[in-house]
Amino acid sequence: MTEKKAHNRPLHDQVLSGVARLSPVSVRARAVIPRGDGIVVSRERRHGRSLLTVPGGRVDRGETVEATALREVQEETGLEIELGPLLYVAEVLGSVRRQDLNLIFLARASGDPDGEVDVVRPGEDVELLPPILDRIRHDQARGWEEMGVWLGNVWRGDLGR
Repeated sequence: MTEKKAHNRPLHDQVLSGVARLSPVSVRARAVIPRGDGIVVSRERRHGRSLLTVPGGRVDRGETVEATALREVQEETGLEIELGPLLYVAEVLGSVRRQDLNLIFLARASGDPDGEVDVVRPGEDVELLPPILDRIRHDQARGWEEMGVWLGNVWRGDLGR
C-alpha cells in the first residue's frame, strides 16, 4: 500500500508537521468574585480596544493555578481574595493559533481593594471575556448550585448546557 505524497513528503509527516505548528495550550486561572448583586471584573486593553474580563491570567511556569489566581486578581483589581471551589472549566479555541484552558474559581474578597473596583451588575449589557457572563448570572441567581462545570469551547457558545 502506498501513501499519498505532497511536496515529496509522506502523508503521515504532513499531519505531524501540521500538529507541531499548533501553539501549546495556555492554562489560565480566573476568579468570579461576587460583590453585592454583581461580579468584579477587570479592564484590559487589547488591540486598541477596552475589554472587561473575569479577573485572572496565564499560569507561569512553576506556579500553581491557585497562586496564579491570587496574584492575577490582586494585580488586576487590587483585591486580596480567598479562593473557593472550582466553578467552571472553559476552553477558548478561537483559532488554530490560540487555545486557552480557563480554570475559573468562585472567590470572595478578604479585604478592601487598593482603589475602586469595577463591578458588572445584573441588567448591564456588556461584553465579558471569556464570554460566560450569562452563565455566571444564571448560576449566581441560583446560589452557585453546580460546581466544576465543563463549559466546553465558550468561543462557540457551548456553555455546558
